[in-house]
Amino acid sequence: MKKKITVGTTVVLILLAALLTFQVTYHFVGLQYQAKVETLTKTQSDFSLLAEADPVIRENFLGEVDDEKAEIGLIQGYVSSLGDPYSAYLTAEEYTRYKKEKETTGSAIGVRLTFDSAQNRIVVYSVLQGSPAQKEGMLPGDVLTSVAGKKVEDLGFFEVMQLLHGEPGTKVDISVRREIAMQVLDMNFTVTRDKVKANAVAYSVLEGNVGYMQIFSFEEGAVSEFHTAVNALVSAQVRGIVFDVRNTSGGDATASIKMLDRLLPEGIMVRTVNHKGEKKELKSDATCLQLPMAVLMNSETSFSAEIFAATLKDFGAATLVGEKTYGKSMEQKALELDNGSALLLSVLAYQPPVSPSFESAGIEPDVAVALEGENIYLLDQKSDNQLQRACALIIGENH
Repeated sequence: MKKKITVGTTVVLILLAALLTFQVTYHFVGLQYQAKVETLTKTQSDFSLLAEADPVIRENFLGEVDDEKAEIGLIQGYVSSLGDPYSAYLTAEEYTRYKKEKETTGSAIGVRLTFDSAQNRIVVYSVLQGSPAQKEGMLPGDVLTSVAGKKVEDLGFFEVMQLLHGEPGTKVDISVRREIAMQVLDMNFTVTRDKVKANAVAYSVLEGNVGYMQIFSFEEGAVSEFHTAVNALVSAQVRGIVFDVRNTSGGDATASIKMLDRLLPEGIMVRTVNHKGEKKELKSDATCLQLPMAVLMNSETSFSAEIFAATLKDFGAATLVGEKTYGKSMEQKALELDNGSALLLSVLAYQPPVSPSFESAGIEPDVAVALEGENIYLLDQKSDNQLQRACALIIGENH
């Protein structure tokens, strides 16, 4: 393939929406803002160097100053100077894509894919219930060989994603290689794209009567799925529950906090502080889950998933298993400007009830276990050593 994409050793990207990449350049092409700066009477002195530089550039630069590019460059540089890796300036076009991404609720064909770096291939690891892909017969484990008439080996991961996406009702030809009973089958599908609601939570009862819940995303709609899953596992009389938030990032902190409220006794779950220094404490009620719990995490576990893990740890309610997390505790908000562009700014910081902020530092596991294998999505229960360790802890707590 032309491009290999890894997150640690593997990149897992979910075909539930197009990815949005913001590339912020901090490059000043020109600075025509003396008149505008002069209107900012309160901070005029802070921009005196800029006001001085503008006419010097215009009088000496060998070329023309593009005022529009200069304005964008100035804003990008301003945001960059904040020193916050999560804040960015979005042009009107970027902001439109950003809003579309936030609003989307479906996928092109209804599969989750992973890049298997060990064998340089793209593999289906999950097919959504009731999706176009399931209706046509695609299965987990299928290896993509061609999409829309193009060989996957000649494409990169993002190019494959782009080819699979399209308007609802349109069709895409997909070829896969499937291994069944030691036989290798080459199969062709024509899948009609449609909007499919992706599950945010998946759960099952594992060997040893241990409940397992994988949380793909912490969004508002995931809360009801979470409650359903917890209730089902409790009804199954499991020994305890392993929550898997490996590679789970971003999301809505509010959703994470609502999930925690279902699990924890009365107490402070999280503290927040805004740009004014105003602090709030968010508390849980007395209703809680009285079962042993463990949380699986890795270097791609971030923000809402980190809040989930850190709070359970601080309450002494769960054991954290796996690898140190990413380290992101700040929430961003998009603030639209008059020309349709927007500022994406960090506006709120979250902190666990007892332990220090995990911003930039990440969260260390209670039981450190390096994954034996390159891709958790290609492992079953018996070959996933991190999951095996978490299950052993749950079983051990019942003896």
